[in-house]
Amino acid sequence: MAKKKSRKPAHDHAEPEQKPPAPQKTASQQPQQPAPQPLPTFAAFKVLTIMMPPFNLLPASHSLTTYSHKPPTPTPVLHSLYIRPHAPLASAPSTSSTFPPNRTLFVANIPVDASEAHFTRLFRRCGTVERVVWKDGHVDLGRCHKSGSSAHVVFREEDAVRRVVEMKVRRRVWSDVVDEEEGPEGEAQGNAEGEEGSEEEEDGEGRMKAKRKGREPVGLE
Repeated sequence: MAKKKSRKPAHDHAEPEQKPPAPQKTASQQPQQPAPQPLPTFAAFKVLTIMMPPFNLLPASHSLTTYSHKPPTPTPVLHSLYIRPHAPLASAPSTSSTFPPNRTLFVANIPVDASEAHFTRLFRRCGTVERVVWKDGHVDLGRCHKSGSSAHVVFREEDAVRRVVEMKVRRRVWSDVVDEEEGPEGEAQGNAEGEEGSEEEEDGEGRMKAKRKGREPVGLE
């Protein structure tokens, strides 16, 4: 008689090994955001970088006589303001009535389209701008400033200038219109400028520090 071959059970399969669950990261193990960096210093000034409205840049191969359906590429432009508390010269006549001490900020290298509304928006988290005195005698009537001109920004609060010079590096857009999502005083951003815990967006401006020659900006007091 022929021997019958033994058959293995149909369901005789090894169960797959179950991998242990991956350990979950605790709050202390989560990657932390880098701490906001203070504004860089140049001579006696703090360098405040702003992003100008982008302009349309045509490619080099573009000709004014040729028509193209492709729109020009918007190119952002960075601009550096040089700021410091107002420090009158000892030999100069007293200007405390025009530039009150502890409430006046000196700003050099202002954009040619600068207006009081621009500074009101730029420093809205630091204090209320009372007035702006332009070095070139400019009045907010739509005229352009001279390139590299300067201005004195007078605040209502005595601690506003301190808040300005203690600002951190983040993205700042040069505009004379308050963002709708932020409100008139930037409530959506939480704390005031310069305080710990404020939700400020880092945009890499700190990495874009151009090498400057050892001279102070044009338009000094």
